[in-house]
Amino acid sequence: MSNNTIGDTRLTEQVIQNRSYDDDFKIAVREIVGYDGAALQRIKTDTDGKLQVDALTGFEIPPYDEMDLTYVAAGDGTGEIETAIYSLSGTPHTTLTLSYNAADEVSNITKT
Repeated sequence: MSNNTIGDTRLTEQVIQNRSYDDDFKIAVREIVGYDGAALQRIKTDTDGKLQVDALTGFEIPPYDEMDLTYVAAGDGTGEIETAIYSLSGTPHTTLTLSYNAADEVSNITKT
């Protein structure tokens, strides 16, 4: 019989693995976190389980008072937004160009 106390075994690999087991799906799980420069943050998903993005670094849009959209005319993403052109006081300053895969899902976004 072991004389180990709870304090001696609480961080063993087996205990950590047991705490990281999902009984519903019967799989070992890991929590993915992101670091924002100050603190670890949980990665979020929406109610469908898709990644929820609060901010995309490098895709910040400066102030604008007008946004013009164009739409994909044919091919992958037909009818979806192709470009978003942001303007301030009539001067365009940022363009987002979206491309789509065969399932009409966004596959790439380019900012110019």
